[in-house]
Amino acid sequence: MPRQLPTSSKSSLAFALVGGFLSLALLSWLRNIRLLSYLTTLREQHAADLPPSHYAHQHQLAHTHGTTTTSSSGNGGSTRTRTINKLSRMAALARPNFIDKSALPYSCGLVFYYHIPCTGGTTINNFLLEQSDVKNGSAPYFTFYGTREKTVEEKNGIERNFINGMNKHVQNISSNEWRISHAHTNSMHLNASEEYLFNWRSAVEAQGCHFIGAIMFRDPLIHTLAKHAWQVAQNIPREEYISHLKVKDKLSPPGIEAQIDFFLYNLIVRNPFAVSTQAKIDRALEILVRHFDIVTVGGHNVFKERLQKITGWEEKDMTRKNSNTRDDKLIFSKPEIDNLQKLMRENGDMTLWKT
Repeated sequence: MPRQLPTSSKSSLAFALVGGFLSLALLSWLRNIRLLSYLTTLREQHAADLPPSHYAHQHQLAHTHGTTTTSSSGNGGSTRTRTINKLSRMAALARPNFIDKSALPYSCGLVFYYHIPCTGGTTINNFLLEQSDVKNGSAPYFTFYGTREKTVEEKNGIERNFINGMNKHVQNISSNEWRISHAHTNSMHLNASEEYLFNWRSAVEAQGCHFIGAIMFRDPLIHTLAKHAWQVAQNIPREEYISHLKVKDKLSPPGIEAQIDFFLYNLIVRNPFAVSTQAKIDRALEILVRHFDIVTVGGHNVFKERLQKITGWEEKDMTRKNSNTRDDKLIFSKPEIDNLQKLMRENGDMTLWKT
């Protein structure tokens, strides 16, 4: 027969179980209190960890050249991961006007596409041009970017031209009109120029329309290999490219940017203020959550479908394009691949991608 516990033992066991549950509940409550305190002070702590210039808008203006196209209508798994998730939820509170799926498609607005090189962005921009009055559509389209600038002053001059053009592009949108803007190399340095995204959204929404920020990322390893293919086309040796990826501070040269670097600083340099990896991740997530409504990692069809649902644009194919027309065969050993993945983890791209 199964052995029965005495009544006193049963009572002790019951008290122990209740005590255990109460202890767990208390620990959970304490964790929530700590989390609330953490969220309340995270911005101040984060800002204190950064040089003031990480947020400051300190641009010198320069008259320089660029690539421009414009048209107008008659209306003119770790603590780090948990920290990132907390930051994302907190940053989301900064912008209450998210997509209202029940109101789609919206009748008017502006699509702001931030084009990171080597992410399939040429395909997306070509699709946007198909909707514009530059080609077969009706949406006024604006872009201004540069690819040959060497100095920071020249690059800031490209940004100034883009900002001036955008300030005009967000005005006088009619009640049934969509417009398109394309930001690319040197168009905008988001870390320092975030204020303009706030301004443009406010200007568009004040007209009863919608500002739609859109961006596509790519698997960090695949992106790094694609960047290397571009480097090969520029006759830059693999060893030189990888050696620069190891550099984590402001001494790293332009042209070696990983995705998180380009997103924050464009083509200035990879890390102009020599901030920590975590600081870059946190800042990138802040900007993404505040300003971008369509964010995908690859998935051109998903990107297109979301955009069409929001704008009401008719169904069109998104024909694949590639700015690098060479077909170089790239062969990497497993140790080389492992090293590239390690470098992308250390730079923050892997964590941003997983988030």
